[in-house]
Amino acid sequence: MTIAASTNAIRAWRTLERLPNSLWVDWATERMDAGDDTPSLRILAGLTGSFDQIDVTRLLDACLSELGVEPLDRETAVKVYASELLKNLLGNTQPVRDVLRELGDLCIQTEYDRELYPFYLLHFALWDLEDGEVQWYWDGADRSNIDGIVRKQASEWLVRHAPGA
Repeated sequence: MTIAASTNAIRAWRTLERLPNSLWVDWATERMDAGDDTPSLRILAGLTGSFDQIDVTRLLDACLSELGVEPLDRETAVKVYASELLKNLLGNTQPVRDVLRELGDLCIQTEYDRELYPFYLLHFALWDLEDGEVQWYWDGADRSNIDGIVRKQASEWLVRHAPGA
């Protein structure tokens, strides 16, 4: 998976209580490469191997605090992160397949949020079409038009739900 570990992603993952993983370390490393330098960021960037959930979560909280990054409430975290994913999809900076997988997971984690549910369905439609000619998740979607359908849904979602929209 090639989902980027941006600050918005990190804030959303933290708000949604996702388990720490190597993407958290990647984010810290990228922040340091960009010129940020805090004690907690250095420690997080240097982690390897398995991660203790409690310790790494506390470390991330310290990083965000030291960097002046405000936490997000759950609803805002979902909107900000989904918006970023969809903008990346539309900008061709992340593969459609990976963005749909992440949005599908986000839909599940938000107890099948009705605003994310179309992307959950499109994820499985695309998955089926990668292996065969038929899918049963999205009416009318086939290999020739699935990309256009995804992009149209992404654009419409951003118009309706992007923070500040």
